[in-house]
Amino acid sequence: MSGIIQFPPRLHSPTEILWILENFEDIDEMKIPSDILMNGEDNYLHPTIIEMRSKFTWPVKVDDVVIELSTPKHVLWNDIPLTTYYTSQKLRDKYELVDELSDDTIIARIKDRVCELYGANCSLHVISHVNLKDRALNALIPGRDAYVQQLRVQCATAEVHLIEPSEHLAASYLDEVMIDATHYSPGVKRILHRCILREIKNDRDN
Repeated sequence: MSGIIQFPPRLHSPTEILWILENFEDIDEMKIPSDILMNGEDNYLHPTIIEMRSKFTWPVKVDDVVIELSTPKHVLWNDIPLTTYYTSQKLRDKYELVDELSDDTIIARIKDRVCELYGANCSLHVISHVNLKDRALNALIPGRDAYVQQLRVQCATAEVHLIEPSEHLAASYLDEVMIDATHYSPGVKRILHRCILREIKNDRDN
């Protein structure tokens, strides 16, 4: 694998990822209000997030693009999707922003755009949200489980490789592997990094 591009985890929804793939060259020319640009320091429109934009224009051979998805939700401002997690109520009220959901064709459209940018032989890999039982509930969290199930269908339809971290952590509870139900603990992160690279290699070899 001579080249792997992995989207930063700050891009949570597939609609945001598709938008950045389609518009990354034009962002600096867009007239976007400062409070939208500064909507959370990890917001992908933030002026300091330069490395994320520049990596898509590297003149290198890219074999694999990896995206990590945790939600189908986003909010829209003038057709620009914003990360739901970072969008404050103040911003929602000011611009009348509401949550929207990515449609069922979104994975196929991301795949098509990846192939347009990097060639037909470039593979898209989707990492799903971790889907383990919560120890207190002794059950899966319904919202997480529903989106993982949705991704299984969308990826199968689009013939895209889906990587499910839960398969590599099956003996654990959710609160054992995620320190705040959002971020992986450092040790788990290292384990998953190795497992994901192995899955990508196996997918390409097959």
